[in-house]
Amino acid sequence: VNLGCPQGIARRGNYGAFLLPDLPRVCDIVRTLDRGLHVPVTVKVRMLPTLEDTLDACLRFQEAGAAAVCVHGRRREQNKQFVGSANWDAIA
Repeated sequence: VNLGCPQGIARRGNYGAFLLPDLPRVCDIVRTLDRGLHVPVTVKVRMLPTLEDTLDACLRFQEAGAAAVCVHGRRREQNKQFVGSANWDAIA
């Protein structure tokens, strides 16, 4: 499950990083995939506004059935001209 895409097309389609504000929905998606597939479900997520929010989301994805969670070190707002540096300390 790719929750990392910060592009405008993802905003218009309400997917990628734009699903992150709706954690219950994302957890339902992960849970449904985990129950219905015979392969591990993984989640890629961008940093949320705080490290605590990011860790909480990752734990919720794990509880929903994600076998692995990969954290991108940038927030949704950090795309194109607003890229900035990744938060390496947060993902270390």
